[in-house]
Amino acid sequence: MSSVVFGSTYTGSGSLTTPDIVIHNDLTIDASLSLINCNVVIDPNVKIIVLPNCTLNINSLSWLHACTAMWEGIVLSDPTSVIIVDDSKIEDAFNAINTTNAPTLTITNSTFDHNYQSI
Repeated sequence: MSSVVFGSTYTGSGSLTTPDIVIHNDLTIDASLSLINCNVVIDPNVKIIVLPNCTLNINSLSWLHACTAMWEGIVLSDPTSVIIVDDSKIEDAFNAINTTNAPTLTITNSTFDHNYQSI
């Protein structure tokens, strides 16, 4: 079984199809990223931040969830930040998707479960 462990910044654009991803620290997405059929385990109190003009695409049965305790969630930092969630699951977050700046959201056929707030 292969895995990817993220530290703090994702700087490439493209797709990850690695079955297992572990995020230990806040992760800043500064390029567009697609998670395809990924099991993403996120440490407590960690958040994923999508910067302006970037897209986070979570699809094809991807599952974002906590390791041992709740994680912060996904923060869209700007109205130009985009998130697409299709046929996937986001669980165990304090605020699964934080959208204070009215960014673009596209959510289809997906489940939000065990979050304090989903969107």
